[in-house]
Amino acid sequence: MVCKIYAAFLIFNIFYLSNNTVHAQTDTSFLVHTNTLLEKQSIALPIEKVYLQTDKSNYDVFDTIWYKAYTVAGKNHQLSALSGVLYTELINAKDSVVSRQILHLTSDAAWGDLVLTGAIKQGEYQLRAYTNWMRNAGSEYFFNKKIHIGGYDAPPIVKQTVQTNPDVQFFPEGGELVNGLRCKVAVKSVAQNGMGRDINGTIVDNEGNVIVDFATQHLGMGVFAFTPQSGKTYKARIKTGIGETAFEVDLPKAKAAGFTLGVNNSRPDSIFLKVAANEALFQQKQHSAFYVIAQSGGKIYYTAQSTLEDQVFTAAIDKKRFPTGIVQFTLFAGDGEPLNERSAFIQNDDTLQLKLNNPGKTFSPGQKVTLNLDVKNAAGQPVMGAFSAAVTNESMLLGDEASDLEIFSSLLLTSDLKGFVEKPGYYFTNTNDQTRADLDVLLLTQGYQRFEWKQILNNTPAQIAYQPETTLDLAGSIKTYTGTYLMPKSHLSPQKIII
Repeated sequence: MVCKIYAAFLIFNIFYLSNNTVHAQTDTSFLVHTNTLLEKQSIALPIEKVYLQTDKSNYDVFDTIWYKAYTVAGKNHQLSALSGVLYTELINAKDSVVSRQILHLTSDAAWGDLVLTGAIKQGEYQLRAYTNWMRNAGSEYFFNKKIHIGGYDAPPIVKQTVQTNPDVQFFPEGGELVNGLRCKVAVKSVAQNGMGRDINGTIVDNEGNVIVDFATQHLGMGVFAFTPQSGKTYKARIKTGIGETAFEVDLPKAKAAGFTLGVNNSRPDSIFLKVAANEALFQQKQHSAFYVIAQSGGKIYYTAQSTLEDQVFTAAIDKKRFPTGIVQFTLFAGDGEPLNERSAFIQNDDTLQLKLNNPGKTFSPGQKVTLNLDVKNAAGQPVMGAFSAAVTNESMLLGDEASDLEIFSSLLLTSDLKGFVEKPGYYFTNTNDQTRADLDVLLLTQGYQRFEWKQILNNTPAQIAYQPETTLDLAGSIKTYTGTYLMPKSHLSPQKIII
């Protein structure tokens, strides 16, 4: 029997992180105060995440879904000490929970199995996992993985006639178009089924002049650049296919005076930051201060302070200063008001080096197999950690690695983004210049939305509605057969028992 081994690995220090905050210039009271408030928020409301490794993504009725769960927290994605209870749910296409399990976390991990009884119908499902503490951040940040139930044959493809236009939105880099400043604009086209749909089109001004052509490049997402002009408005004339009727979508209105915040993330070693002010803002705010802060996972890794002496501020930043994952750049005015925001994904060569020593590739039925796993960090030093591996018959697998949700795409990408991410594994499978460029466009359209600077700067207390659960508790009341509550004479309410 020829098998392919799929493994998800979680190590206490799975990613190498710099512990130093880097400052482009001398800190000001605003930067120091902001860092203090951010640390306070991170302590009061630490971010917890869950990852489930399953043995596969497609099952037949009466199969068993085997999985191992990890809960992590903090910027290092270390095993979490917050929660001791994990909830896993199987949810059908109608968003109804058909099966629910409550697991006790041992050393911040748990093992589970879900038997697919005959009562579970064939179809597409979501496997969801979360802790009670994670409910404070909202269900958008729960672990979700697509599960197909109904045999090992691929589900039939139903050909549908597209009768409605896709939902098309435009996202200026940094958040806003500004008159007189060239700006990258990302486009996202989503069909009725929630999947990306490729389009092409032309940007025209209010006089009908063609400004630039554009087309999506990956899963309905693309990017183009142009310079909006004062007194002009812009719209996109869009086509979804040959012979289809074009439709129009308005672009966001450009500001008369403002900043743009741009990031060039194409170089392997450095990320380039550009802050530009148009002529109108420069005349209004000349010599005034502005700040740039870059944070990841609730920790500041880069700050810059400058004054508006020129219309353009640039900086080249070593990527090794940041952890692997999403980094959020924010531009602040001199009074501390957040103005522009841009997220970028840093892919450093700082992950663990895994080597599986396998004595052979083919094994007979029932044969005992011993595998040795060699794990080293980026410096070549051996490390210890928690591991899990799934052994599955390769001929019974559906889909592809690009569509699957694995540990890197889950912990580093989808767990920090609101909304659905199509084919998350694509960005971490056979990475190259194209996949990195497509990932940058994804962040231009969906961005990093977990963070709200105004709440932090206003020192608004974190809203904690759900506390961490450390043990499995059972509460109830005891009654006699006649329905009478059993309670001590001194009690005026039913006696509760907690186990």
